[in-house]
Amino acid sequence: RKDSTPVFEMDNIPEDFSNFLWSLGWKIDITTHTGYKGGLAASKTGKYAPYYSSYDLELIFQVGLFVPKSQISTNYLQSLIFSNQVTICWTEDISTFDPTIFKTEFQVLIVIEPQATRLYRVKVFTPPSIVDLGPVRDEMILSKQILGAAVRNTALNASRGNFACGEPASRRINTMEQEVNTIEPPKNLYKFYKSSLTV
Repeated sequence: RKDSTPVFEMDNIPEDFSNFLWSLGWKIDITTHTGYKGGLAASKTGKYAPYYSSYDLELIFQVGLFVPKSQISTNYLQSLIFSNQVTICWTEDISTFDPTIFKTEFQVLIVIEPQATRLYRVKVFTPPSIVDLGPVRDEMILSKQILGAAVRNTALNASRGNFACGEPASRRINTMEQEVNTIEPPKNLYKFYKSSLTV
C-alpha cells in the first residue's frame, strides 16, 4: 500500500507480497484444518491462512486481504486485527506509512518495504516492555530467501516476549513483592541480624 490505511481487500496482490506471505507458513484451508486455528473462522477471517508448525509450536497468520467483503466493515475484524500482539505490514512506500494508527505501546509492528534492489527493508516498532527482539532488527535489509523465516521467528519471539514481560520496573516490583510475601518475617530482629551479619 502507498498509505498507512489498513487494507482489508485488494484485487491484485503484488507477487512479492504473495511470495512473502506463503514463506511465513504453508497455505492451509481453515475449513478442513485440524491443527491450531488461533481463533480464525473461514466465515469471518477468510478461508486460507499461512500456518507453520514444528515439534513444539504452531503459528497461524491472519491476513486482512483474505477477509470476506461482508466482514470488512465489522467491529469484529477491526478488534481482531488491532488486538493482535504482533502486526506485520507490507508497504510500497514506508515514508507515507503512519505507525501511530497501531497500538505500538502494546503491539510489535513489523513493516516491510520492497526495495528496487530486490531486497527488503524492515522496520520494527516495539513497546517498552520488549527489550530485546530478533532475529530481525529495526532497519535491516533482507533478501527474499530469508525474509519469511526471519520475520516469522521475530513475530514468534515478540509474541513470547509480550506474554512473558511487563514493564521492566513492574517486573522488579512484582519480584520483590513475591519475595516479601513468601519469606517469613523474623520473630527476633536481634537474632536475625546477628545470624546474618556474623561470620
